[in-house]
Amino acid sequence: MSKYQFAESDIYLTGTDIPKNRLGIEAPDLLHEVEATLLQQAYTRFITELEPSVRFDENYFKALHRDTYETLYEWAGLYRTVDMSKGGSLFCRAPYLEQEASRIFRILDVMDMQQELLARSMGEGHRIVRGVAGSGKTLILAFRAEQIARAASRPVLLLLSFANGISGRLENVMQDRGVEDKVVTSTFHAWCYKMLRTYGLPIPTEKEIPDFTERQAANVQAVLDAAESGLIPGGQYDAVLIGEAHDMCSRR
Repeated sequence: MSKYQFAESDIYLTGTDIPKNRLGIEAPDLLHEVEATLLQQAYTRFITELEPSVRFDENYFKALHRDTYETLYEWAGLYRTVDMSKGGSLFCRAPYLEQEASRIFRILDVMDMQQELLARSMGEGHRIVRGVAGSGKTLILAFRAEQIARAASRPVLLLLSFANGISGRLENVMQDRGVEDKVVTSTFHAWCYKMLRTYGLPIPTEKEIPDFTERQAANVQAVLDAAESGLIPGGQYDAVLIGEAHDMCSRR
């Protein structure tokens, strides 16, 4: 079932709330799966195109939407022409979409510059960047990692995150910007496992700790204990950048 409701819209297949699509899909679960896959591809493309020469304006995102969904929907890349709501809340009225989009992208132009300036002006020492979802924390992390890596003469930067998806995208960004040889990109738990293996320390097995989450937590604690005792040497990195730190704290 669709999460969205359209006023006087003919985008749905007759008698259903499934949007008409070029693949002829009529099963909602399958359609959602296809949409999710396409969205993930769009997100990966966006992350890999984070370059100073790319202008992320209204035309860019309309083209991204078109390229992402044109195999599925004939209206990909176009503004909707009908009003739309979700859970009883009305989205921006269709006649005002282009006007509001232009206003928002003017704001985003300023935000991108501010994020890069923030990353470049943080100075040394510990820094915590707080913000709501979608506020650009990962973008700041990428800008900062690139800045430190370009100034380094050897691989000195550890770039950690919680989720595999974010870690993979950050790794792609570092490669695209030509600094991957100076940045170690990993998820936090994969890095902990690597430390235990690298320094020949016992790694909890599935037989010892059947629960996967508990086993991950045991790996983390083993790394903390080994670092405290000197079995894992300190000073391996000149800088450590961590994304999604709130997830690591709550799920360790």
